[in-house]
Amino acid sequence: MREARRAGAEAADCGPKLDPLVDAARDRAALASMAWAVDRLGGDSPAAATMAADLSADARAIVGRWLDELRRSGHLSADIRWVSAPPSRAEVDRAWAEALALAPDPGAGGALTRFFAACSRNLPALLTGEVRLQSLLFDQDDIAAEIYRTNEASRYTNAAAAEVVRARCRGVLRSGRTPQVLEVGGGVGGTTEAVLDTVRDLPLRYHFTDVGDWFVTRACTHWAGRAGLSAGILDINDASERQREALGDLAGGIDVVLAANVMHNAVDVSSSLRILADLCRPEAALALIETGTEHLPLLISMRFLMTLPPPGSGIGGDRTRTGRTLLDTTDWSEVVAASGWDLLDVLPGPDDDHPAARYDQHVWHAVRAPKETDR
Repeated sequence: MREARRAGAEAADCGPKLDPLVDAARDRAALASMAWAVDRLGGDSPAAATMAADLSADARAIVGRWLDELRRSGHLSADIRWVSAPPSRAEVDRAWAEALALAPDPGAGGALTRFFAACSRNLPALLTGEVRLQSLLFDQDDIAAEIYRTNEASRYTNAAAAEVVRARCRGVLRSGRTPQVLEVGGGVGGTTEAVLDTVRDLPLRYHFTDVGDWFVTRACTHWAGRAGLSAGILDINDASERQREALGDLAGGIDVVLAANVMHNAVDVSSSLRILADLCRPEAALALIETGTEHLPLLISMRFLMTLPPPGSGIGGDRTRTGRTLLDTTDWSEVVAASGWDLLDVLPGPDDDHPAARYDQHVWHAVRAPKETDR
């Protein structure tokens, strides 16, 4: 879809751009943070870090992913021994200070770098649950804004997804109906804002949902007065019947589904996507935003908001065994196409030369696959 690709590229270009040197500095600091935390847990035997008595199964999976990355980067040997002495806390803090010096301004990498550094300092408490990531993430408004809205990759994907929503709504309006949009996992509304701005001149019904009361209440307050806006609780892991009950008269009549950075939290991604397809009208559109790479700073921060699915192989393999919470880009394309949707495009494409593509965050644009019952 040329319009979505153009909108994404224009939005990405109209704002601060992060120097690749900042990404590299963040990666170095994140690895140093992992090494420091593993040393605190396991000492001379890094492999023992995953067996610490006060860690939950999910925390152990996080530490296991750190061990994988420390081996891959050469900090640990193949038999999980330190190649060189792990860093002190002072050395880790210096690494984050160097990263922040390269991106001092909020909105241009500064807020996110400060957040990663705060997570690094709190890793032991995050692992045991004494500190919740939300307390660090929502400590200052500019952190969530930089994660979901103002960084270069989010500007691209939010604008591209908004154009997908707008195009489908215009098509529905031409047929004489009022379009009905469902957003799942809306959270802080980073994508919501971009979409509502893009469709502000169109008559439509826009239903914002999330699993948390706080986000739903905030949406009702923040976007009060927006024509056609409603909000409610919806859990993408609920059975089809529960979701239909939650949506009421919207169920079966949805023209567009927007799912931004939420489907990786599905216990069964394919099942959740298929349920959403069943809630839609024929030819409904899907705008799915996801990331295909578990970037190193995310493994010491946002990973604490994610839960591994139950054991079992599916698209992307057994994520309980690998410790990965995110599917890669190829897997996301495969699961969309296998779950009641016909994939039309990935924006930016995996091989796109646009600078935003280096973050491996994309929009999957699909339409609901035809069913026998459509006839």
